[in-house]
Amino acid sequence: MSRVKALHHVPAPKTVTVGGKTFQVRIDDSQTVARGRDGVCDPLTESICICSHLPSAWKSSTYFHEIVEAVNTIWLAESLNHDDIDRLGEAIYQVFSDMGIEIDWA
Repeated sequence: MSRVKALHHVPAPKTVTVGGKTFQVRIDDSQTVARGRDGVCDPLTESICICSHLPSAWKSSTYFHEIVEAVNTIWLAESLNHDDIDRLGEAIYQVFSDMGIEIDWA
């Protein structure tokens, strides 16, 4: 539950810039379902893809996870393990949620 009285809905991002690379953000099952994943970050194509069937909150959590994946690749020389990336993505989602910020994926 959010600590704030009013929720702030922000539109779903079309792009996000990490380390000078601008990633296109797409709801794209062709990149996710085939790999058995909820989301995929591909620094080579500069894209973040999120599975369409996920509930809104899960899409947001996945989005933050994929941003951490990009940070890990670009800034941290892949020094984080996947469990750490999972935890950081969830933590960022929780912070935004507690501030009353929700992404509108509709």
